[in-house]
This record gives sequence, C-alpha cells and structure tokens, in this order.
Amino acid sequence: MRYADFTAHANRTHLHVLINNQWTPLLIRDADAQAPAGGASSNVRDLVHWLLLLLADGKYEGQQLIREEPLEIAHTPQIIRGKNGSTGLDNFYGFGWNVDYLQDGVLSLNHSGAFTRGAGTNVTLLPSQDLGVVTLGNAFPTGVPEAVASTLEDLTRYGQVTQDWFAHWKNVFDQGFTIPEREKIKKYAHPPVPNQPPLDLAAYVGTYRNNYVGKVRITVKNGVLLLTRGVQQAPLTLRHWDGNIFLSYPVPESPGYPELVEFIEGTGGTVSQIKLEEFAGNGEGVDTVTRNGEGE
Repeated sequence: MRYADFTAHANRTHLHVLINNQWTPLLIRDADAQAPAGGASSNVRDLVHWLLLLLADGKYEGQQLIREEPLEIAHTPQIIRGKNGSTGLDNFYGFGWNVDYLQDGVLSLNHSGAFTRGAGTNVTLLPSQDLGVVTLGNAFPTGVPEAVASTLEDLTRYGQVTQDWFAHWKNVFDQGFTIPEREKIKKYAHPPVPNQPPLDLAAYVGTYRNNYVGKVRITVKNGVLLLTRGVQQAPLTLRHWDGNIFLSYPVPESPGYPELVEFIEGTGGTVSQIKLEEFAGNGEGVDTVTRNGEGE
C-alpha cells in the first residue's frame, strides 16, 4: 500500500503519457493519501489469484476468505448508468463494479481505472462462464486494456473475434478524452491578434485565497509569472494570452492542456482577484480567489 515499498522494487513500471507522438515516462504517482482505497500496487500474477477468489464467490484454495453475501450485493445492479452502445441494453452500477449484460444475457462485471494518470487498466469477469481477464497498461488510456478483455472474451466463448475491439474501444476513449482536449489545445495554440499587453508583472504578485481553493501565490522569476496552489505543488508557469488573461498548464499527464487564469482589476486599477478555470469542474463556471480576502 505504501509508495516507498513500490519504489523499493527494481522491477516496476513507469506511467507514460503521449508527448509529440512519443510515449514518455513523465509522472510520479504517490497514492499514500488514498491507500488502501487507491494506493495498492500489484502485478498481473497476483491479480490472477484475486480473480480466482472472486470467481469462486470468495473462496480460495478451499477456504472461504470473503463471505458470499456481500460479494453478491456488490455484483447486483444498484443504479442505471446508461445504455450499452453495442447491445442496446441498460448498463448498471453495483458497488465498485460496472454490472452489464451481454447480448445473450450473460452477466459481465467489469471496471477500468487510472484513466488520466498515465495508466489504463481493466478487469472483466463473466461469472457464469468461469472467465476472468485482468489487463494492466502503463500508458494514458487508449482503450487497449478493454479491447484485450473483449477480444479474449470472444475467443474463449466463440473461438473467433466478433469485431475489431481495438477500433471500438479506441473510438470510445477518443470521444471521452482526446477529442475535447485536442479542440481546446487548438483553440489556445496562438494568442489573438491584435493582442493587449499585460500589466507590469509586479502588479499581479501577491497572495490570493478563498475557502475552497485556499491560498494561491503569484510570484515572478526571471521575468516569468508563476502560480502556486495546493500543498507541495510545483509552481505553474503562466503564459500570456491577452491583456490580463494568462494560460496555465496544471495537468501533468496532459502537459499541453491549457486552463485560463484571468486577473481582475479592482478600484484604483490594482489587481484584486483571479479567476481560475482549473477549478470550474465540469461546468461553465470558474472559481475566484481574492487578494488577502475570503473570495467567493
């Protein structure tokens, strides 16, 4: 569960993201704050034994390690999460598992993980078929682990592959991740013309805060504006866009993905607030921090 134990192993993988069409080891992922919910490190051999435990309803090598009843509840549909594009049937969510039904009614328990942290993983169980597949990938997700699982399902059940699962899952992940990202990167590739210059960089320097974000510090180093937020976070370089608007790049696994940082002038022409698009979530709003105040 501890990151130090993981790094002590010489035989371990590094997380990779795609930079200039090259898979590059870029990220350090210390999940100690999430352990044991999200900090466990393992390998495919050990996970195979975990699959055997699940397929045997909590029994391993003849010993009941987990009671069957709570496993059954976790594998039972609890809410509807949408339609399956391939079968037209409802997809469900249990407790920690996607609960789906294939075209012929066979129950599929599955889950993918670590979507944007330079890793892509998938586990799929067909309990009635005594089939389990776990796939581990150490690159930003492109649907390959899911395609491996779907392909092996087909080969096991039918002796042939029913469709190009790699193309199918790539399209799913493209729609969910890469297309919106590409559009935003393209939008902010070049500053507008004509372009309004910024204020003297010293005008932006200071500490801003609100109750949600906490402190945001703006500093200048070697003629470059830097933004620091969070605990033990490296400063973000701000690239000028137009007037009092700058771009930050806060997502290390997507180093070209911009977020707007807008400085707001108050009375007397002094900068009093910063609008941070990074904290907008999935909505259209932004989060505002105020110089030496509580903010919004």
